[in-house]
Amino acid sequence: MSKTAPWKAVAEMLRKSCRREKDRRIGIEIERIGMWPDGQALNYRNQTGPKGEVRYGAEVLLDTLAKKHPDWTPTKGDGGRLLGFSTPLGKVSLEPGSQLELSVDATDDLTNQVEMATQFEGEVHPITGPWGLKWIGLGVNPAGKVPDIDVIPSHRYDIMTDYLGKRARLGTSMMRLTSSLQINLDYTTEAEGMNMLRAAIAAAPVSYALFGNSPIVERKKADVLSYRHSIWLECDPDRTGLLPEVFAPNFNFDKYAELAAGRPLMFAQVKDGTYVPANGLSFLDIAEGKLPGAIADENNGLNSLRELFTDARIKPGYVEVRSIDGLRPRERYAAVAFWVGLLYSAEARELAIHHCSAATSSNREAVWKAAAAHGLSAEVEDCSLKPLAQQLASVAQKTLEKRGFGEERFLAPVWEILKTGKTPGQQSLDLYLATKDPTEGMAKLIEFNAKLI
Repeated sequence: MSKTAPWKAVAEMLRKSCRREKDRRIGIEIERIGMWPDGQALNYRNQTGPKGEVRYGAEVLLDTLAKKHPDWTPTKGDGGRLLGFSTPLGKVSLEPGSQLELSVDATDDLTNQVEMATQFEGEVHPITGPWGLKWIGLGVNPAGKVPDIDVIPSHRYDIMTDYLGKRARLGTSMMRLTSSLQINLDYTTEAEGMNMLRAAIAAAPVSYALFGNSPIVERKKADVLSYRHSIWLECDPDRTGLLPEVFAPNFNFDKYAELAAGRPLMFAQVKDGTYVPANGLSFLDIAEGKLPGAIADENNGLNSLRELFTDARIKPGYVEVRSIDGLRPRERYAAVAFWVGLLYSAEARELAIHHCSAATSSNREAVWKAAAAHGLSAEVEDCSLKPLAQQLASVAQKTLEKRGFGEERFLAPVWEILKTGKTPGQQSLDLYLATKDPTEGMAKLIEFNAKLI
């Protein structure tokens, strides 16, 4: 990479990854939290239950899958312990707190994504169901505390734990307690990639309003419907938030890459690919030789992109939408349909940018926070989230109908949410508060969010 402007090679990497229109795909990353009915969280290693029983860990699940599917290529961490697989359905991995993630291989349409995710979940549930373990679609573990959840045996996550633990109050909570749905959508040109990123950032408040689903934390009512959003606010200010720079005139791949290259890194890679602490040095610092053993190569260029945790970001070939809490399958695929409809239409993107950024240009962050706190009832100055969400859902539906895959049927839960005002987070909160017995309320909350349909 160029010594004078190492970020230029990162920008070129983004340009070379533009897809052809006919090759445009959808990819989703589904994270789920494993919980026992009494609220104890799944750990990587085996645990002891309240009656002295053995409660298997995520490592046992992965070992069992490995024996069942010897053709799956394993991913291993410290000491050769299993952390995931490459499979015909996509990449299976564990998040730091043993949240189970499936990154579904990109496909033409959402129906294929649903089928592949359902097939994988059909592999997992016959193993963990007899244990009594539940896989829940919530944005935050509603009962767990950071000290109760071990970090999987990964040196990279050990580095992150140390770094984020010093950056802000909830950095390690992000690693161990949260889960989300991420949506990856391809760009065909640099201009379109920037336009998609701008629209994804502009519409993030609407996404939180519709799909926020983490109103309970440590068995207590949170003050917000998306506590996951609150955790990200207090994770690391150097790498999170709304990326206001994206709305600057002529913002392009060069400026995005330069911005990422100047942000502090948590970790970097040395020549053999091993991760080392970056100690807050940036990619630009690495290019100047300030981190012994590390160079400004493609791996560290990619790390500068990956270590941005904004509500949307660009990676080579696609825009990643990150403003969605963990959800049950029905709402999960409604969220994917909503975002496909918004970002895969130039008209829909422009509407999102115009309505969302215009409504929030002077107070964008206040609207963002209000949406995560109050859902569709949020109002800030002249911006009301519900009518904005209705407009965007309508244009998303038109895009999906034009695509011709029948994906518009997945939007049904969005229309139900808009009609009733009951977002996933509000439904979860109402259920939990419906009983005066917290133990019973937690069991109902877990069961409700562990539904498979």
